[in-house]
Amino acid sequence: KVTDPAIAGRHLRPFSELIDHSSASPFRLSVLCGHAKYPLYDSIQQTTVSEPILKGLLRGPKVQFQGLSLSDAMWMGPYGTMPTSALFRVYVHATLSGMDMLMIPGFRYGAALSYFRKVYNGTLSLDEQALLSAKVGLRWPELRATFKARAAESQARFDAAREVIGDVRSALESPGSTPKDRTQLNRARYQELLRQTDPAWASKSL
Repeated sequence: KVTDPAIAGRHLRPFSELIDHSSASPFRLSVLCGHAKYPLYDSIQQTTVSEPILKGLLRGPKVQFQGLSLSDAMWMGPYGTMPTSALFRVYVHATLSGMDMLMIPGFRYGAALSYFRKVYNGTLSLDEQALLSAKVGLRWPELRATFKARAAESQARFDAAREVIGDVRSALESPGSTPKDRTQLNRARYQELLRQTDPAWASKSL
C-alpha cells in the first residue's frame, strides 16, 4: 500500500498524461475503478464508494478527469456474498460518491433499477430510507437531492461520450487501422509512460 505522496504521484502520472493528451476531446475516455483501498487518499472506504477518490482525486485539480467513471464488477469480493437489500444500498452509495456507471450482475439489474427509481422519485419506504441514510451518512432529503443531481451529472457525461463514439468508430474503421492495431498502439504508449515513471518497467511487459 502506497503511503508516500511522491510515489503515489509517479503511479498517477500515466493516467494524468493520458488525460492531458485527450484534452481536445475529454469525454473520449472512461476509467474503470476497482474495489481496492488507497489509504493515502481514503483511509476508510474502498474506491467504489470513496468520494475523496472519485471526486476529490479523480475529478479534482490533480487529475482533472472529465469522462465516465465505471465500477469493476459489483459481484466481486464481499459484494458477491452480500444480501441483495444491502447491496442496493452500496449501489446508491457508489453513485452518490461519484461513480457514473455500475457493473451490476444481470440477475440483480432489474431490481436495482427499481430501487434507484424509488430513491429518485422519493417512494422508498420509510424504513428503507432510514437504512439507506445510515449507510451513506446523509439525511433522506439531502440524500435524495444529491442522488438526483448525480443522476443528471452522469447523464450529461453519457451524452457527451456518445457524441464522440462516431469519431472513435470512424478512426477504428479507417484503412490500415483495426481495433487490435489501436489496442497495441495504446498499450505501447501506456508502457512508455510507465517506463518514464519507473525505470523498472523497462524490463517488464504488459
